[in-house]
Amino acid sequence: MSTRWGKVQKDRWGNEQVRKWLKGEALEVEPKASKKASAAYDPLKFSNAESAASPKELAALMEKYPDIGKTCLYEGIIKDWLKKAGDLMLFNAIQNITSQHAKDKDAGLYSAILALDPERPFKSRGGKTCKTSEDIAEAIMAESAYYMEDLKKPNANLYLYLAATESQQGKEAADTFCKYFKEYSPKRALALVYLKLQGDAGVTIGTKHYQNPEELKNEKDTSQIALVEKAVTEKDSTLLVWLSDMYGDNLKTTDGINNLSTPELVFLLGLLPLHSIKKLIERRAEQERQEKESIIKYRERIAKSKNCISAGHFYTVGLRADGTVVAVGRNEYNQCNTGSWRDIVAIAAGGGDTIGLKADGTVVSVGGNKDGQSNTGNWRDIVAITACHKHTVGLKADGTVVSVGKNNYGQCNTGSWQDIVAVAAGDDHTVGLKADGTVVAVGDNFLGQCNTGSWRDIVEVTTGNRYTVGLKSDGTVVAVGSNKDDQCNTGSWQDIVAIAASSHTVGLKADGTVVAVGMNNYGQCNTGSWQDIVAVAAGDDHTVGLKADGTVVAVGENFNGQCNTENWRDIGPVPEEKLVELKRHAEQERVEQQRRAEQECIEQEHRAEQERVEQQRREEQSKRWREQGLCQYCGGKLGGLFSKKCKACGREN
Repeated sequence: MSTRWGKVQKDRWGNEQVRKWLKGEALEVEPKASKKASAAYDPLKFSNAESAASPKELAALMEKYPDIGKTCLYEGIIKDWLKKAGDLMLFNAIQNITSQHAKDKDAGLYSAILALDPERPFKSRGGKTCKTSEDIAEAIMAESAYYMEDLKKPNANLYLYLAATESQQGKEAADTFCKYFKEYSPKRALALVYLKLQGDAGVTIGTKHYQNPEELKNEKDTSQIALVEKAVTEKDSTLLVWLSDMYGDNLKTTDGINNLSTPELVFLLGLLPLHSIKKLIERRAEQERQEKESIIKYRERIAKSKNCISAGHFYTVGLRADGTVVAVGRNEYNQCNTGSWRDIVAIAAGGGDTIGLKADGTVVSVGGNKDGQSNTGNWRDIVAITACHKHTVGLKADGTVVSVGKNNYGQCNTGSWQDIVAVAAGDDHTVGLKADGTVVAVGDNFLGQCNTGSWRDIVEVTTGNRYTVGLKSDGTVVAVGSNKDDQCNTGSWQDIVAIAASSHTVGLKADGTVVAVGMNNYGQCNTGSWQDIVAVAAGDDHTVGLKADGTVVAVGENFNGQCNTENWRDIGPVPEEKLVELKRHAEQERVEQQRRAEQECIEQEHRAEQERVEQQRREEQSKRWREQGLCQYCGGKLGGLFSKKCKACGREN
C-alpha cells in the first residue's frame, strides 16, 4: 500500500498517480527518460565564495543560505538569470511563486527551491530526509509538537511540497490536510495526516502494526492489550482517530472512551472487547439508572408539591406537611380562615374562596359563595381540585369531573368528560388533561383560550386570565389565548417541569430555577434569582415559589400582605406515612359525623313519636271530657246550660 516518493520524484506524478496515492493504492511508476535542458546557464554568484551553474545547484544554495535566497528571489535576480538562460518555463514558474507568496517569503523560498529542483526530497524540521510517504509520516509524528502548530498554516512546507507535484490532486491533498486542522484538534488532525501518508495501511501500537481492527480484536499478548487499553483512554490517540476515520457514522468522538457516548462505547466494544470499555458501559448504565430514578423521584416531588401552594386574588395559601393550612393576604370573604382545617392534602385559591381537598376525598371550602363556587360539601372520591374567581372544579378518582359555580359560558359543563388526569380552572373556562396527553376545554373562547384540540404529549395544564398553558413531555411549553402582555411567549422555554399562570406565566425548570413572562408591573416576573424551587404558583399580581426546604419565597404586589410568607415553614406534600394517618383520621371523622347524623335522625324520630303519642293521648282525653260535658281543653266545668265557656280556663268549647 505504500508509495515510494524517491521513485516518482524524478518525474512528477500525473493525475492518475496522485489519485491512486490518495486512495492508498500501490503505485508502480517508472521514471521517464529525463530531458536534458536546452538552456545555457551562466554561473550565478550567490555568495562571496559560492556560485550556481544550474537550477539544482541554485536550489541547494537557497536552502543553505535562506536570507540570500529570499533576496535573490524577490529582487528579481533569479528571474533575470533564468530569462537570460532562456528557461522560460522556470522563469514563469518563479514569477508565479513570487506573486502568489508576496507576503509569505518563507513559503515563496521553499516553493522556488522545489521548482528549481523537482527531485528534491522532503526534509523535516529536524533535517530528516524523507524518500517515501511513510518516511514523512514517521518524521512529522516524531516532531509532533512542532507539526501540530506548523500544519495549521496554509503555507506549511508539507502542503507546498504536495502542491508542487504539478497536479490538481496534490493540491487537493494539501487542502484536505489543511482542512483537518480547521475542523479537528491539532492532535487529531496530525493523526489523520499521518494515517493518510501511511496510505491507510493500519495503525502501530507499541512495536506492533495492525492492518485492521480484526487483528486488534484477536490480540492475546497482555502487554499489547495493556497498550491498547491505554490508547483508547487517550484523547485523540492515533488508534481512536484511525477507527473513527473508518467508522465515522458510529464513532465520531475521539476524545477518549470516558468522553464517548454510550452508543459509541457499545460500538467500540464490538470492535475491541476490552475490559475497560465493558466496565465503563456497566458504570454508565448504573449511572443512567440512578439518574432516571432521581429524575422520577424529583418529578414525583414536583407533582406532589404542585398543590401545596396556591396564589389567588391578592392572597396566598400554603399546605403544611401535617395536613394543616396557612393563608395570608386579603380576607374580606374570610377566604384566609383555614386555621381549623385538618387532614388536607391539596389546596386551591380562587377569587375570594379557598378550597381544600381532604385525605378521604371530600372537599371543604371557605370564603365567598355568591355564585355557588363553594358548594362542594357533597363531593366524594375527589383526587384533585382547582379554583378560579367564580367556579370550582374537582377531578374524581374515576377520571370524571365535577364543577360548581358560575356557568355563564358553559365553563362548568364538564359532566361528559372521561379519562381526565388533571384539571385547571380559568376565569371563564375549564381545561382537562386526558390520559393520552390531549387536552379538552369548555367555556369562554373569545380569545382562543380553548383552542387546545391539536395539542399532543401534554403532561400538565394551567390556566390564566383568558389563556391556557400546556407543558409537554419534552419540557417545552405551549400556550393559546390572550397574549396582550406576552404571557404566551413561552416558545423558547426548555427543561420545564411545572407551570403556573395568571396574568403572567411561570415555569419551573429542572434545575430548580424559575422563568416568567407576561405582565410585570409589580415585579411578579422577577424570579431570576430563585434557586431550589420545587413548586410555583401565580396570583393576580404576585408569584410564589416553594423551596425544597419547605420555605416559601414570593415577589410582586404586596399591598394586602399576600407575599408575607417568609415565616412559613414545613410547607409541602404530606408524607406517605402521614397521609395514611390523615386518611384514617379523616375516615374516622367522617364515620363519626355520619354516626352523629344518624343519632340525630334517630333522636328526631323518637321526639316525633313521643309528640305523636302525646298528641293522641290529649285528643282521647279531650274526647272523654267532651262526652262528660266538661271542657275539652282542661276538663273543667262549663258556665251553664246555654254557656260553653269553661269556668276554669275561660276558653270556649
